Amino acid sequence: MKDKSYLIGPFHINFDITNRCNLRCLHCYNYSGENFLNDNEMNDEEVLNLIDDIILLKPFSMCLCGGEPLLRKQLVYRIAEMLSKNNIIINLVSNGILMDEDTAGTLKSVGINAIQISLDGMEKSHDKLRNKEGVFIKAINALEILSSKIPTSVAFTPTRWNIDDLDEVFEVARGKGLNSIGIQYMMPMGRGNENIDTVMPTETDYRRLISKIYSLKKRIAEENQSIDIEWNDPIEHFYHISEREKWYPQLHIRSNGNVTISPYLPIYFGNVKTDGLLKLCSNGLLQVYQNDQFVDICTKIRCLNDLTLNGLNLPSFCKEKDIYLESI
Repeated sequence: MKDKSYLIGPFHINFDITNRCNLRCLHCYNYSGENFLNDNEMNDEEVLNLIDDIILLKPFSMCLCGGEPLLRKQLVYRIAEMLSKNNIIINLVSNGILMDEDTAGTLKSVGINAIQISLDGMEKSHDKLRNKEGVFIKAINALEILSSKIPTSVAFTPTRWNIDDLDEVFEVARGKGLNSIGIQYMMPMGRGNENIDTVMPTETDYRRLISKIYSLKKRIAEENQSIDIEWNDPIEHFYHISEREKWYPQLHIRSNGNVTISPYLPIYFGNVKTDGLLKLCSNGLLQVYQNDQFVDICTKIRCLNDLTLNGLNLPSFCKEKDIYLESI
């Protein structure tokens, strides 16, 4: 990969606009709704100051994550409008519960480019994982509303009980004209780690899932369908960091302002409330892959099970605290 040191800012930013959530999903990797981040969430003014800095850094894209971003709906609108006017692609992830016609219409008008809605199987499977009855219907309603307004995709988290639902999820997504279905391993972190014995798919389950993905991809190609199925590797970036490769720099900003390189490690390199994103970047934030301690931690993460952080002397992810490392 070519040298990217000339970049003044990150290529992409994930921003947890809130860690509050209206669900308590069994697999949630960052304990949304019940961790220390909720005690020190950035207020609207602090968030808008951050967005001013982001606009000056000119990233290619930004994703509003959570928690559930639409719990701060008015702020989402303001952010999207600011970013879209500055030609920054802006995406949103949501559980769909708070989506309605007015919300979808406003999200389109302020320039949201794409939205991802979680759909973890059909009704019984989805509601079981999301730990609340009735949310499958709301997710389907959100997909129905959004499909005619904003490019929309589905996020599917495999579990011990929903692998055989994938074909039906595909039919739902295809029938509504959605762009893609994104799938990655269930993360053994947060509540996912607490519920690992009951939720995490077995090796046999994963083999069956991969077989289904390949069969659906073959069908998509043969029928020349516009939908795609994306299988994502959540630990790929650890390989890049451990090899000290130069890569398109990405940042993850938590709802309390802590800035991380990986959303899957409780490590931060500064806080935008106290340090400012522009200052952090000018001080070497985008070169943190040179930090020996951070690289050593990333080198130890070679497979999914390593994300439990056992043996790494790190706190329970996103429930107790983050630990601070000097950026350079």
